[in-house]
Amino acid sequence: MLVAAFSAGAAYNALDIDQWVHRQLSQEPASAYRFERINFSICGSFRRYTCVIDGDTVWLRGEKIRLAGIDAPEKHEPQCRYEADLANQATHKLRDLLSDNEWRLARIGKDRYGRTLATFHTLTSTIGDELIAAGLARKWRGRRMPWC
Repeated sequence: MLVAAFSAGAAYNALDIDQWVHRQLSQEPASAYRFERINFSICGSFRRYTCVIDGDTVWLRGEKIRLAGIDAPEKHEPQCRYEADLANQATHKLRDLLSDNEWRLARIGKDRYGRTLATFHTLTSTIGDELIAAGLARKWRGRRMPWC
């Protein structure tokens, strides 16, 4: 399991995270590479266990996880209609990507809110990179940028 050298609250850029995860994955024994496929729902007001909150945050077996290295539009308190629509699309796309693909989770550390920072790796890319390619997220640049 990857757990980390990054400290909570530090500003990470996507390149640093990508390079660190790649180094860590290449050092792990082959037995550590366990891919999973789990059906995710969209989180509601019910107990959150395995569901998607928005385009860059999920609950997985009761653990709140923030996808490292990406920034998705805000679903809660969007700044404009465009951001709200894009956030809804990103949320559903993340649910579909996690539910329809085999992936493995690479934990990096904790963010300043206590969420686990992690990347979901498929056989060919990361879930974050898929969201970016679909235009539903962008690389994290150390701070939130406006979507409107």
